Parts: sequence; C-alpha cells; structure tokens
Amino acid sequence: SKQPSSVVRLDLFDPAGRFAAFSDPQSAPGLSSGFGQVIVRNPGPGVWKAVIWTKAAATPGSYAGAVRLSVNGSRFKAAGTVAPAALVLPPGHRATFTVNTHTPAGPGDRDQQVVFPVPAGSGTLMGAIPVGLRALIPLRAMGGSFSGTLTGGNGRLGAPGQTLSYQFDVPAGLRDLELGLRIVDPSSNLEGVLVDPAGQPIDVQTMAAAISTSGLPSFFTGKMQFFRRDPLPGRWLFVLLINDAVGGAATAQTFKATIAFNGVKVRASGIPNSGRVVLPAGKPVMAAIQVLNSGLTTKDFFVDPRLATTGLVPLQAPHSYSVTLPITKTQMLPPFTVPPQVSTLTFTAHAPTPVSFDAFAASGTPPFGATGSPDIYQSTGSQVDNAAGDFTASIVVQAPEVAPGLWQTLPEQHGPFGASGAAPSTVDVGVSALGQPFDRQVATTTGDMWSPFAVQYRPLTLSPGHQGIIGVQITPRGLPGTRVSGFLYLDTFNPNSASGDELAAIPYAYTIGRKRAP
Repeated sequence: SKQPSSVVRLDLFDPAGRFAAFSDPQSAPGLSSGFGQVIVRNPGPGVWKAVIWTKAAATPGSYAGAVRLSVNGSRFKAAGTVAPAALVLPPGHRATFTVNTHTPAGPGDRDQQVVFPVPAGSGTLMGAIPVGLRALIPLRAMGGSFSGTLTGGNGRLGAPGQTLSYQFDVPAGLRDLELGLRIVDPSSNLEGVLVDPAGQPIDVQTMAAAISTSGLPSFFTGKMQFFRRDPLPGRWLFVLLINDAVGGAATAQTFKATIAFNGVKVRASGIPNSGRVVLPAGKPVMAAIQVLNSGLTTKDFFVDPRLATTGLVPLQAPHSYSVTLPITKTQMLPPFTVPPQVSTLTFTAHAPTPVSFDAFAASGTPPFGATGSPDIYQSTGSQVDNAAGDFTASIVVQAPEVAPGLWQTLPEQHGPFGASGAAPSTVDVGVSALGQPFDRQVATTTGDMWSPFAVQYRPLTLSPGHQGIIGVQITPRGLPGTRVSGFLYLDTFNPNSASGDELAAIPYAYTIGRKRAP
C-alpha cells in the first residue's frame, strides 16, 4: 500500500483449512511498511488459501485500493559437502566433520545450514548449525558494480524493514571513491551507510528528499550518492537498509549501484601552495575552487578550512549537557555534532553517584535510521574524583577519522537498587575532540557548516552534471615569518541524514610577511 497510515494483513491456511501463518504487521500509526511476508517450511501439497484483509473503513489503519500478491516456492538443496558423511560416536567421544562450501556467485550474503537429520532421510532434524557466507564486490582499476533485491519488512517499530550488507576491497593510493545507487520505484525510505576499514560510518546518505513538519520524510528521490576523498586502503562495508517504510507498488524491486575511483572533478586557482609564498599580514588573498557534481543526486557543497596541525577542535553547541537520572523513556538527550578531521573523541560523565554510559554514532534519517554503530561502552567502572567529591566515567573513541555527524550518549546509574528504585541524581556529560583545528583566517562564499566560528552557511547547491565556483579568501594574521599550512576540504552536508561527503583535500601553504603600509 502507498497510503502511509494503512495496514494490510495476510492470513494463510493450509489445504486442511488449518491456520498456517500471519504476516503480523507491527508498524505504529502512520508508519506502515506497506509490505507483508509469510514463509511456511515444508508446505503440504494441495490448495492453500490466502486471506488479505484490513480494518473497517473509517477505522485508523484501514486501506482502500489495489494489493499485489506474489507466491514463490523454493527447495532445500545441497550446497556443499561434509566429510565424513556420517559417523557413529560412542558415548563421551568426539569427532570432527569438515564442511566444504562456496561463497555466493554474486556480491552479498547467503545463508546456509549444516543439518543433522535423525534418522537419516526421515526429514526430522536433531539440530542445525547456521553458516553465513559473504562474497565481495569484484572491483577493477576504475571500480565496479553490484545489484540486489529488496523485499521489504513488516514495519516493526524501532527497526529497519530489511538490511543488506556488501563489502569491497579498496587499494592504496586512490584520490577518491564514489558510490551511487538507484532504484526503480522511488517511493521507498532507503538509507545507506558507508563504513571505512576502521569501522567508522564515515558517510550516511538517504533517499529522503525532505523532512516534513511531522519529523518524517515527505517524499523520496530513488537515488543516493556517496563521495570519499583519500579512502583508506582495506575492506569497506556498505549497508543498505529499508528505513521502515517501502513503496507498495511491488512485492520486490531491484536496486543497481556503481563504485568508481578517481572521478571527482575539482579545480583550484589562486591558492598559495608553498612556504616560499609570502603573503603580507592583513592583506586578503582571493582564490577560487571550481566544483562539478558528478554524482546522481543534488548536493550542497562547501569548504571546510583546517590547519595542518593537531589540537583541540571546538564543537558546535551543545558540547555538554546535564540531565537528571534515572532517564525516562520520554526524555530526549541532545546529540553532539562532531565535525570531520577528528582523530580522538573523549566523552566524560560526572555525577555524585556511580554512573556508566555508552556513546554511539547517531546520524541517519527518521524514523529509525540512526546508525547506532559503533556503540562504545565504558570499559571500566566510574572512578571517585576526590577533588570534586563525585564520580567520573569516560569513553575514548580513536580512529584515523572519527565518524562525523551526530553522536549520542546514554548515562545511567549503577545498580542494584532497592524496592523504591534509583534515587534521583544529576549527571553532567561533555565531549572534547582532538584533530585538525579550524583555520579562522580563511573565509569562503559558502561558509563552513561544521565550524562554530562561521558567520553564515550558504552552500553551493548543484544538481547532477552541473558545476559552480566557491570563492576563498585568505587573510594572513600573525607574526611575520610564521609558516602556515593546511587543507581546504571540499565537503557536502545532507540535513536529512545529518551526515555528508568529503570529496577533496586541497593543500595550501604560505609564510606571513610584514604588514604593508597603507
């Protein structure tokens, strides 16, 4: 169904008229998945009956319109060999079986089982061991492609309808990586997560084109695009998920995706790139960056200037918060916004009673698209801070680049508690970031979405195939003879997923000269 608040149910009866399955839609009002599926193992021969129904008209959740029903059958078949094929074991003895099987012919996952029938050939199982197999996406020098099939989900509150995972190996020395994905029916809330070899969800994109006043996506594009500059060599992970809602036009649909290397088109002019270049103090220098959107979707481009040093990176508000424990289910704790170019992220909690907490990446699209991974738990118990007389707990996240975007924390008191529960207590949670500091001597026509110092944020919005120019102004400030170097990072930001791309790192360098007389 394409009516977002509707629910259609499916009951299945076997040839003897016995109830065999129910699609069990679990969506909340207004969040119907538009999809239901039932599976019956070892179905008996004969005529089966499917009953498709909805609530009465004018009842919340009712539906009026066409329904598409697909029926498919499959057989279990041997997927490999086991040696020895059978073995008799006396009581108390053990033995080893060797299983040989193959990964899927195409990229993605396949589920298998090693079964133990008793007696052999009777159809009765003593047990089964699940086997999960994953085939990599084959890539050539310029990239590759892959595809898959989405079949939906029953809309369980708080969980994606379906999740598909794909992995691929990235060689060293690449300038950039692009991943684009499209689907035929655009009316589906799909989300993609690009995870680097360090396990960081470095980029989260969505097919949601806009978020309505209700906080839910209002319409979708049917496409998503990822860019990543200087990708880490190693094994990358791409996760595609149905973020609760799917279109009701089909019971299954195929997506197609491509991976390309070194395809980003960026041209810089007028940017100083050597310490031998002397720029007078206080005199602005103008430069420009020309950008071509080579992706599938419209993007908001901007420049993020950073110094080529390591130091504290100030965050946008909030950088701390206080909350009363225990936390109730209706409380919304504020997320922290973490910019790119951060290598160490430290969360700290202070409370008058022992506390524990975890921190996790939370970028994503409503209603359930928050990444939730990595989820780092406090490794040890909270320690007494004798100076302040309270307890301190901390979490440190380290990576070549910590996932930019939203991060969430969940502090709680230590138990056990008495019959009256935990006594109210206040906890203060803060975060600090270590990485490349913002260069406040550089201003751009787009502003910097990540910087707390930016006066304005007016990104360069480009549709696919179009290009534009971002102006850059460098105003040297400091002692004469000081050498300054850094990078102008070309980024995008998607407000519908609270994440974005990093396309290029343009180096700059100069030496501050003496201020010229007016």
